[in-house]
Amino acid sequence: MKIFRSDSAAAAGARVSRGRLPGLVLGSSATIVLSFAAQWLILTRLGATRVTDSYFAALAVPMVMLYVISDPLNRVALPTLSVQQDARDFWAYAWTTIQLTLLIFVVVALLLYASAPGWIPLLVPGFSGEATRESISLTRLLLAGMIFQSGGMAARAVWNAKGHFVWPSAAGVIGVFSSLLLLFLMLDKHGIIAAAWAFDVRFATEAVLLIGTLGSFARPRWKLAAPYLRKSRPLILGAAYFRTDVLVDRVLTSLAPPGGLSLLYLAQQLLSAVGQVINQSVVAPTIPFLAKLAHAGEWQVFGRTARIAIRNLLIIATLILLGLFLFGEPALSLVFAHRSVGSGDVHRLLLLMLALGGMLVADSAAYFAYSSFYAIGDTTTPTVATAIVYSMGIATKIGAFLLAGVVGLALGISGYYVTNALVLLYLLRRTLLPRKAAEPTGSPPLLGTEGPVPVTTNVESF
Repeated sequence: MKIFRSDSAAAAGARVSRGRLPGLVLGSSATIVLSFAAQWLILTRLGATRVTDSYFAALAVPMVMLYVISDPLNRVALPTLSVQQDARDFWAYAWTTIQLTLLIFVVVALLLYASAPGWIPLLVPGFSGEATRESISLTRLLLAGMIFQSGGMAARAVWNAKGHFVWPSAAGVIGVFSSLLLLFLMLDKHGIIAAAWAFDVRFATEAVLLIGTLGSFARPRWKLAAPYLRKSRPLILGAAYFRTDVLVDRVLTSLAPPGGLSLLYLAQQLLSAVGQVINQSVVAPTIPFLAKLAHAGEWQVFGRTARIAIRNLLIIATLILLGLFLFGEPALSLVFAHRSVGSGDVHRLLLLMLALGGMLVADSAAYFAYSSFYAIGDTTTPTVATAIVYSMGIATKIGAFLLAGVVGLALGISGYYVTNALVLLYLLRRTLLPRKAAEPTGSPPLLGTEGPVPVTTNVESF
């Protein structure tokens, strides 16, 4: 049984994908709005204080584990699944991926739970003893959500490889809505603990919806696990190094005045949320598309698709950043200047968002470059390049923090994102040039240059 269609049918599928684009944008936007509402509830009801700092610090290591392990696993699985021709092979690989991911994260969660009193104080050296203990308790609660999110990410990769993007988006909306409802009902009574419960509920709901509706269950072929992990290993090793930027940021911001960590985290999350909308609507259904182009050796079309997508990403991000500069303060004041958040906090938030502007402009371009490398089958080049850029960026961020506090740190983060994107795009161009030169002239394009463009496996949190 064949999963994928002929070129003419695939072209029709591309038109259908473009027809589903409004649904993808709507689903992504709804997820962002509801996630934003959760951020709003936490900050306006509890304020930017050491209490919220403790919660956002507690999120750090679970998020790093997802970045380091789950995200690389799924970046490898998605293009591999996309070119599977036999249904039995597809489903065996899919269920092996899901179950292996869940097994890994159960083990990781147990280790982190037991060792939390040892590593949390190292993560937040500027916290008081009470705030540190609060971070330990919150971290242990959040580990359940980490397991659920890893399973949901693996299932999302399977859905996307099948060419289905709307249902994963809808499942995300349902998950975040359920968590928001819990937050609304329980935050005033239970405080920051309710935020941790809501995090777990969100990703448990999403994982159940995505895994439970896949169907076609197949016994995992554990013999596939070893080559799958070997192919993922360069990404995991690289991410284990350069994704520690989250930990570096938490260590530095724990030394800042109370609320600094919370506001920087909120600024990053707001810009990341915008980036997710861009990724899922502009960068959205293309990893399968690029994988098929690479598999067929259609490098001219591959290159044109990449150029068009990157140009569009940069234009959109620049326009959003300009709007933030012109209208950001009144808009943020209208939304956040309530209850425990004052005008001073709003101004600090805007400064941090503007200082992080390079992250908005460059992150989607870097993500597209990564996806392009993975579609080609090259996982080493982008990993090594990002690790080198990150090595240089650590000292820059520390120096910027010492000179200008949290705003300086935000500028250092921007510099890292921009530099990384430029390096990756340069290397992608160098990689494609000899392939395009070797391609026979006059070969017809596989799907044209207007195909859909890659699904994101971004890690999400409150």
